[in-house]
Amino acid sequence: MHNINSSISQFAKKLNLKTINERIYIVGLWSEIIGEEVAKKTQADRIVDGVLFIEVSSSSWLNEISFLKEDIIQKYNEKLGKKTVKEVKCYIKKNDDIYIPTIRKKSEKDNKRIIINEKLSIEDKKQIEDQTNTIEDERLREALQKFLENGRIKELSMLSQGWKKCGICKTPHNDKSDNCISCNSK
Repeated sequence: MHNINSSISQFAKKLNLKTINERIYIVGLWSEIIGEEVAKKTQADRIVDGVLFIEVSSSSWLNEISFLKEDIIQKYNEKLGKKTVKEVKCYIKKNDDIYIPTIRKKSEKDNKRIIINEKLSIEDKKQIEDQTNTIEDERLREALQKFLENGRIKELSMLSQGWKKCGICKTPHNDKSDNCISCNSK
């Protein structure tokens, strides 16, 4: 039988998923770095170019995390053995509103907010579980499942609000053309 872990490893090398795996791992470390009690009200959302984005439940938690930024950076970098986290930015989660940045020149259209109002179907959850069930490391598996679930929910929400899938790469976009700007520029 074909080894799924080696297939995932080869696929990851082709798509440079080492960086994605590192990002998932960093997000998954949040409760260990910050502590279980604080993690109940806060969540590492993503890391981009050394900036760790933290979602908090209220302004008081925003204030609390702002006091802990240097400690958070130090703990992450010690745990990772290299200077990966350079900055921490916090934001308050409000009514599942999420900002979807684009890579194009900024305009009013580009700063559109997507309201996350979709739920995963049983089929979507099963598909994600099937995709990740061979990953032995429980924390990595759970982090990857959460990453895939959030991505699917965002995709469903965008599509329900008038976005459409690119005809080539299948990424949701809000252009009038059939393809996203990345595929149109190729």
